[in-house]
Amino acid sequence: MDQLLLPYPVALSVPCRTTRQPGGPVVRHRVAIEPDGSVVTPHDLDAERIACALGGYLTCVDLVDRGIPALQRWVRLVLRQEELPVVSRDDGSSWLPSLAGDCCNRHGYQRPEVAFAHGRSPGHLATVFGVDDELLRLLIEASCVPEPRGPREEPEMRLWQCGLAPELVGRIRDTVQAVAPLTASDVLAMVAASRDLSWLDGGAPGNARRLRTVITRLQGRAAASGAVVDDEVRAQWARSSAPRWAVAVLMPAGYRPEDLVLIASSWNVSQTVAATVLASWAGNGYRVDPRALCGPGLRHLRMPPGAPSPHAVDRLRAALSSSRRPVPSETALALALAEHGTVALAAAALRRASP
Repeated sequence: MDQLLLPYPVALSVPCRTTRQPGGPVVRHRVAIEPDGSVVTPHDLDAERIACALGGYLTCVDLVDRGIPALQRWVRLVLRQEELPVVSRDDGSSWLPSLAGDCCNRHGYQRPEVAFAHGRSPGHLATVFGVDDELLRLLIEASCVPEPRGPREEPEMRLWQCGLAPELVGRIRDTVQAVAPLTASDVLAMVAASRDLSWLDGGAPGNARRLRTVITRLQGRAAASGAVVDDEVRAQWARSSAPRWAVAVLMPAGYRPEDLVLIASSWNVSQTVAATVLASWAGNGYRVDPRALCGPGLRHLRMPPGAPSPHAVDRLRAALSSSRRPVPSETALALALAEHGTVALAAAALRRASP
């Protein structure tokens, strides 16, 4: 293995077995792992592999052939060196680790953060690489690779939690060249729409049509948000306690600090929470009236609702397209999803409400 694995050599004591069955004889001995991933053991591994091919077993063969690749994957995920650690098969409605296994939820995970956390867990990696769970945990503990401190500002903070490095986010931003700042949802929408990231280097991406649709939507939204902001409104935002990243989304979209006051007082939450919620709507391209987020139809919720995903809105529009009645705007569809929770319930409610 020629790839750098660790920043320093690691030595550890390994419980070596000749059978997978519990209760068999165990001999502890020293194993050294070099920074390039090569392993030094007291065994003749070539001879032991022949024995394993004939039905035998040796822990150290598992360690070298399966444990080290699993450890390398874990290190790359922790250091955010995997370009595409999570993928979506349905344009962002659900997410899976890019190396999925039998241990993954067969329906995927609703949030990419959860998919990434599962994908870097020792149990998942042990399943994917076919290595003993305890052996992999021993290797991870001995490696002592600390997780770097992630960004503290959005959108990079959330994307770091999804396994995406700030350098990758910067490349996406430079490639798309949107006028308005990209939100975490924007970046995830592009990741979900493409099967790979070859388009960042000028290549032909998988799902090219879907990716172009997402980018066109983002650039159109950016162009539409290029309105001139009044100096007094800009000064009001400068005095606001809202996060700077949220201000960068809300101010070009035409919102004012008093909109946050309205949401915060109606829901009894902080203005930071109100800014985060409203920015999620604006960041997804919805121009929702703040009063609509405080209406009676949403009072059954515990918190002011964030924006539904564009994928869910597209599914709702498709569900209503068979009707001869006009389909509501994207913002109205998104509000219906926030109120009713699912595409089916929102579609039924909108059909009942139509004249």
